[in-house]
Amino acid sequence: MYKRKRMACGLLCLSLLFACGCGQMTPAETKIVLRYAESHEEDHPAAQAAQEFARLVEEESGGRIQIRVYLDGALGTEAEALAQVQLGGVDFTSVNVDALKSAAPEIEVLQLPYLFENAEKMWDLLDSDTGQEYLDMLTQDVIGLAYFDGGQRHLYARSPLSSPADVKGRRLFTGSEGFFTQLLTLLEAQPMYGTEEDIKYSLAARSADGGESDLYTYYAKGIYKSAPYLLLTGHSRSLAVMIVSSYTMQQLPPEDQALITACARRAAYYEREVWAGQEEAIRRELKEKGVVFTKMTADVLEDFRLLLQPLYENMSQEEQKAVTRIRQALETDG
Repeated sequence: MYKRKRMACGLLCLSLLFACGCGQMTPAETKIVLRYAESHEEDHPAAQAAQEFARLVEEESGGRIQIRVYLDGALGTEAEALAQVQLGGVDFTSVNVDALKSAAPEIEVLQLPYLFENAEKMWDLLDSDTGQEYLDMLTQDVIGLAYFDGGQRHLYARSPLSSPADVKGRRLFTGSEGFFTQLLTLLEAQPMYGTEEDIKYSLAARSADGGESDLYTYYAKGIYKSAPYLLLTGHSRSLAVMIVSSYTMQQLPPEDQALITACARRAAYYEREVWAGQEEAIRRELKEKGVVFTKMTADVLEDFRLLLQPLYENMSQEEQKAVTRIRQALETDG
C-alpha cells in the first residue's frame, strides 16, 4: 500500500513540476495537470461529458487545474482504466456499475430489472442522499463522483420478437459475462458474450440470433443492420460512475476537492441531457432505416417481470437490504 501511495504522489508531483517548471510558486499560482481515461469514442455521451468536465474544472479554477482527456481507449480498456485509477496512475475515468461490484457489491442492485418505475424516479433517488450512499460505498482506492446515464437496455434479434416465448432458446449476445448473462439465462435464452466486433461478426455469420444492449450501442456499432427487430423491454438501465483516484484527491486541498466534485456533478447532468437527445435522434434514425420497434403489452411486461424475479430472490443479504432501502426511499419520495 505504501508503495502505491508513493507512486501516486510521485505521479502527481511530476504533473505539478511539468506544469510550473521548477521555480517556487504560491499555491494559488501552482498549476495542476491531471489525466482522464475514457474508453468510449468522441461521440459517446460519456466522452462528451469527460470533455465538459475538463472544461468546467479549468474554467472554475481559473486555468489552474487542467485535465487532459484521453478518448477511445487511448489509455486502455474500461477495465484497464479502472485498474490504473486504483493504482493512482490515472486520475479519472468512468465505468459501468457492473465493473464496480468488487469495490462495492451492493451497487450492482441499481441495474436490477424493473427496479425503478421510470427514469425520473431513478434520477431523483440517485441524486438524493440514498444515491450518495452508494457512491460512498466504493472502496479499493477510488471515490465515486457522479452517475452517468447509459440508457435503457432492450432485446434485439434477426427475426421478430414480441414476448418471452420468442426469446426461449435463442442465442443472444451481451457485452460481458456476469449479471446480464444471468438475466438471459432466466429468459431461457442461450447467452453469449464478447466484444462489439464479436457480436457484429456472429450476427452476420448467423451464429447468433440477437442480443441485449442500450440503443446507442445497437445503433453506433451497426448491430441493427443484421438484427433489425427490437423489442422494447427496458429490462434494465445501464449506469456508469465517474470515479477519481483516492490518491489524487488526497494530494489536493479541500477547496480543490470540492471544486472537482461540483464540476463532476454538473458534467453528469450534461451527460444525461446529451444521452436523452442522442437516444431520441437514434430512434428516429433507426425507424428510417427500417428497424421494427415492438412495444410490450402490460401482460408481456408482467411475464418478463416474473421470469426475472429470481435475480431478486438469489441476492445476498446485503444486496436484499440495499433493495429494501431503495424501495423505502422511493415510497417516501412518493
